[in-house]
Parts: sequence; structure tokens; C-alpha cells
Amino acid sequence: ADYKRTTVASYTPATLTTTPATVAASGTDTSSSEIVDVTRHSVIGIQVSGLLTATNPAAATLTIPVYPSIDGTTFDSSPITSLILTFTGTQAKAWSTNLNKGAFGYLRFGGGSGIVNSGTNVATNIVIKVVGGMPWALTYPYGGP
Repeated sequence: ADYKRTTVASYTPATLTTTPATVAASGTDTSSSEIVDVTRHSVIGIQVSGLLTATNPAAATLTIPVYPSIDGTTFDSSPITSLILTFTGTQAKAWSTNLNKGAFGYLRFGGGSGIVNSGTNVATNIVIKVVGGMPWALTYPYGGP
């Protein structure tokens, strides 16, 4: 049988309802997190974007921890990575990366140690997007048609 190639949907605050649209100045949001099912993908692309509401006097970053889970219910207490978006003034910024997530089927963005805004101004318009690479199933499983 021939299997269709699929991708994970793109996620924005409209669908990631618990991802905060803003994080307070010099603040940490520990209450917001979003769980994404990535069971069909060994590699995913992640993009985070946002901006500061006013020019920051020093370098500022937004740090979003990423926690893995096998079942989507129990997550590691330590993140496997963190997404770090560096701001420049009030310009909208985006940062992207690929993540080889291994056998983990679920990822939680935020929660745990929290989403941290190091800037002295509010971080806003925060968007996290996730897309899946090729699914683990081959086009022709078991060596051919």
C-alpha cells in the first residue's frame, strides 16, 4: 500500500489557545503551555516569533522550554531544548530550528520552568508554529509494493 505523506498543522495563538499572546516585562509565565502531537514525525520544524512593545535598553530574549513525553500526559521535568528569540527594539523577530525529537510522541511548549521574557518591556504577538518532516512510514513499507 502507498501511504500519503503528511505534515503536522501550523499552529498559531488561534489554535494554541494556552500559548500566551504576551509575557510581562521581566516576567515568567508558568501557567501557559501547549501540547503538540508529533507521533508521526521524527524531525519537526519549529518557528517562534514576537516583538517587544517598546525599545528595550539592553539585549532581550524570550525563552520557551520544550518538554518531551511518550504518552502526552506525563512530561519530563527538564526540557530537552529551549526556543530562544532575541529581540531588537520593537521590530518583529522570528527564529526557526529543526528538532530531531527521537521516539517521543508529544512535546509541550512552555509550562514547567515557564516562558521567560528577559526584556524590561512586554513581549507580545507571540506565535509558535510547528511543521512535521516526512513521516516515519516509508512510501512502500517492507521493501516495495
